Order: sequence, then structure tokens, then C-alpha cells
Amino acid sequence: MPIKSGLPKLHWIDSACVGTSEIVKLRICQPLRVSCKGHGTKQVQRVNAKGFPAIASINKNPITGKKEVKLVSKNQKYTHATAGDYVICHLSENRKHTLAGIYRARVKTPTPKGVEVLINGHRIGVNQKHLKLIHRSDGYEYRFTPIDPDLLRFSAI
Repeated sequence: MPIKSGLPKLHWIDSACVGTSEIVKLRICQPLRVSCKGHGTKQVQRVNAKGFPAIASINKNPITGKKEVKLVSKNQKYTHATAGDYVICHLSENRKHTLAGIYRARVKTPTPKGVEVLINGHRIGVNQKHLKLIHRSDGYEYRFTPIDPDLLRFSAI
């Protein structure tokens, strides 16, 4: 009952009031926003349009004269972090586009020695020893929406 409670007409407040006839008091004024990000690809090896394993190159052996096909390597498994994980990065020195400091970021690409994260719109490579895992990827992105100034006038219980 957002009308009886004197609360503004917002979707998340309406859904919190479903099924109740009592006056609702807000405990928070900043809802959690969840966005679906997916899990990426789970295939073992990339394939071409015809379904055959994708090839990186066809080289001619100089000794035998036969063509050698080099297959693209299978997706590697890294144990330290995977794409989509949230980490805390400790950058001890300034980078080209990023200042030294502590950042919370989402892993873009795992590498053998660490990960690449996106900070201020730039990909930054970070070594594994400068990372701390916050949250394993579950296919969603969590963030808070901006605080609505109209809701700040209501007292939380």
C-alpha cells in the first residue's frame, strides 16, 4: 500500500507492497539492481562454419613438402579467476590510463599469470598476487541504483 504509506509510486516499492494491507516502512532507500550477464561459452574447441575444428594456420613443411595443419588450442582452464568474477586489484604503480590504488573490477580475460580487468574503460593486466577474489561469477551483475532524493525524507525503522 504505497499510497497509504505516503511513499512515491515506484516499481520496486509497489512490488514490495504486494499482498499486504498494512502501512509499509522502508528499511532502505537504495534498491539492488541485478543485470543478466550470462556465462559465456562452454564449448571445448572453436569450430568453423561447417562444424570442423577451427585452424590457426596451414604451413608447408620445408623438409617433406607436406601441408601441416595447426589446430587452435582448446580453451584453457585457470584456477585463480575466470571471466565475470569480481576482484579487488592493488595497483602499486601508475599505468598508462590508470592511477595507482585499490580498485574493484570485473575480470574480462584470465591469463596464465593473472587477469585482465576493465578499469575506467581500459583493459589493465594485473598479476595474480595483487588480486583478491570478492565474488565468483554466477551469470549476473549486481549494483545499487542511485539514491532517489524523494525517498531520503522518509525515516527508516
